Amino acid sequence: MNRLLIFQSTMGLTVVCGLLMAAWLFKHASQQKGIKALAGFNFFMALWCCGHWLLSMNYSIAGQALLSLNPMMPTLFLHFSLWFVSDRVDNAHVLKKILPFMPIIYISSLSVVVISIGFSGNTLQPWLDFPLFLHLGQVGWINLFYTIFIGLFGHGVLLWGYANSQDNTRRTIIMLFGAGAWGFTLATSYILPSLGLDFYPYLLWFLPSYLLLITFAVLRYQVFAVNYWAIKAIIWAIALLALLGLTTLLTSMASQMGLAHLSAIPLSIIWLYSIISGLTLWLLYNPLHKLASRLVYPDVKLNEQIIDNWLLKLNTSQSFDQLGDTATELVSSFIRQPVIIAIKARHLTEQLLIECFIQNNEWHFELKNWQNVTPGIRHAAEIFAPLLYTSCVNLDKSLRLAEQEKQRQEELRLVELGSLSASIAHELRNPLNIISMASAQCDPKVKEHIQSQLKRADTLIQDLLSYARVIELNGQNIVLLPLLTTVAKNIAEQHKVTLDIDCPEQLSIYADVYKLQQVLVNLLDNGAVFGAMVENGTMPIVQIQAKQSDNAVQISFHNNGPAITPLLQSELFKPFISKRVGGSGLGLAIVQRIMKAHHGSIIFSEQLGWNVSFVCSFPSCNKEQKKNTKGNK
Repeated sequence: MNRLLIFQSTMGLTVVCGLLMAAWLFKHASQQKGIKALAGFNFFMALWCCGHWLLSMNYSIAGQALLSLNPMMPTLFLHFSLWFVSDRVDNAHVLKKILPFMPIIYISSLSVVVISIGFSGNTLQPWLDFPLFLHLGQVGWINLFYTIFIGLFGHGVLLWGYANSQDNTRRTIIMLFGAGAWGFTLATSYILPSLGLDFYPYLLWFLPSYLLLITFAVLRYQVFAVNYWAIKAIIWAIALLALLGLTTLLTSMASQMGLAHLSAIPLSIIWLYSIISGLTLWLLYNPLHKLASRLVYPDVKLNEQIIDNWLLKLNTSQSFDQLGDTATELVSSFIRQPVIIAIKARHLTEQLLIECFIQNNEWHFELKNWQNVTPGIRHAAEIFAPLLYTSCVNLDKSLRLAEQEKQRQEELRLVELGSLSASIAHELRNPLNIISMASAQCDPKVKEHIQSQLKRADTLIQDLLSYARVIELNGQNIVLLPLLTTVAKNIAEQHKVTLDIDCPEQLSIYADVYKLQQVLVNLLDNGAVFGAMVENGTMPIVQIQAKQSDNAVQISFHNNGPAITPLLQSELFKPFISKRVGGSGLGLAIVQRIMKAHHGSIIFSEQLGWNVSFVCSFPSCNKEQKKNTKGNK
C-alpha cells in the first residue's frame, strides 16, 4: 500500500475542504459574529496542509513557507473565541476589553511568520516514505511554542465561557474542546521527526475531519443548514467505509474466485478509486435527485427556494385567520387548484382540504380528498402541510406568550392602580366622615340626601379597591344550590323582585367561595335593579339557571329588564361603563376579573329568550387545574 499517495490525497482533500468551508462560512458571516475569523482559520489550515502536500511533491521553498503560517490558525481561533463568548455571556466585560487588542496580536503573529520564513534554521530531509519532511530548527521551535501559547489562550477564553454560560452555549463549547483535542492529537504527528521519532504520521490522514468537526461544533445551533450537510457527510462516510471494507474483502478473496488479475492490483489503488467514485456520487446526488424528481413529478417544480418562501410568508402571519388566508393563497396558486385550509376546526367538504387542529392539547395536520390528484400535486401538499403545521405551532406559542405578557402588564397596571386607589380612599374617607358628622345638624331631608350620596361614595371606593386588588383564590368544592338560595333570598328581599332558581341539587364547582359569592351578588343585584325597570306593570323577574355542559359548569343570570343597546354591549365589561343609577360602573369589570382568575369566562347574550342574560362558565377542574387555582392571582 502506497502510504505517500494516501498522505498526498488526504492533504489535498484537506486543502479542498478548508477552502470550501472558508468560502461557505464567509458567505454566512452575517448570521453570527466571529464567523469571518472562523473562515480565516479554515483558509490558513488549508494553506498549512498545502505546505505538507508541496513538500511531499518536492516543492521545498513554497512548502516550507506555507508551514511557517502555523501561528495564524490559533490567532484566528482566539479572535473567534473572543467574539463567540462575549456575544453569548452577559458579564463578558473583560473579554470585550481584549477585542480592541486583536490587531496587535495579529501583528505579533505575522511577525513570527515573517521571522520563521526568513530565519527559520529548519532543515528539509527525507524521512520514512517522504522525499522531504520538515525538521524544526531554533526559530521553528519558537514558532511552534508561540502557536501553542496562542492556542491555549483561545481555549482559556472558551473555558471561561463554559463556566459562565448554559444550555446551547455550553454544549457548543464542549464540542469545541472535543474538536480542539482531536486537532491537537492529529497535529502532534507534524513534530515527530523533530523529536527523533520514526513513527509514521498516520494521524495526519484524518485532518479533514478536524475542519468539519470544529465548524459543525460552532454552527449547529446558529446556522441550521450545517446540520443538513453534516447528515449528508455522515451518510457518505458510512457508505464509503462500507465500500472500502467490501473492496478489501473482494480483493483478498479474488484469487480464490478465479480473479487473479484483480488480486494483482494494489489495494491502495482500489481504495483510491473507491474514494473518488464515492465523492463523485456524492457530488452528483443533488443534480440526480432533481432529475429524478422531475421525472416522477413532472407537473410540479418544487425547490428549496419555493419552500423557504412558503415558510417565510406563513411565519409572518399575526393571527390564525391571516395564516389561513395566506396558506390558502400560497398552496392554491402553486397547484392551480382551489384548496381549503381549516385551522383549529375540523371541516367537512369534498374539495381539497388541509386541516391543522388541536387534539389532546397537541397540534396535528391531515390531508383530505387528495387521492384523485396527480402524484406531483400530492407531493406538494405533503411538503406544504408540515410547514403549515409548524407555523400553527409557532403562532400558537407566540400568541400565548403575547397573552401572558398582556396579563403581566395588566397586573402591573392594577398594582399601580391599587396603590393609587388605596391612597385616594384614605384621603377621601376623612373628609367624608367629617361631612357625615356635620350632616347630623341638618334638616332631615337634607341629611337623608347627604347620607345617600355618602353611601354611594363609599360604595365607589369599595368597588375601586376591589377592582384594583390582586385576586388571590383559595379554591374548594362548592355545592351551588345552597349558596345560590342564600344570596338570591337576600337580593329578592332587598329589591322586592321575583327570583327563580333552576339548579341540580348536587351540582358543584371548584372555586373560591367568597369570590363566587361576590360574582353572584354583583350579577343578581344588577339583574334586580334593571329588572325593576320593566314598564306596563310587568312583574320584574330574575332567574338563575345552573347546569353541567361538556367541560364546564354554566351559571346563567336572566332578567326581563330593558334591552341593552348594541353600542353598550361592546363596552359592558370595561371599567366605569354603566347606566345604572347610583352604580360605580365597576361591577361587571370586577366579575370578569374574578372569572378570568378562575380560568373561566363571562359573556352577555340576548339570544336565550330573555332581554338580558349573562352566562358565567367555570371549567370542570382536574387535579392540575385545582393546583393552578389554589393561590392563583
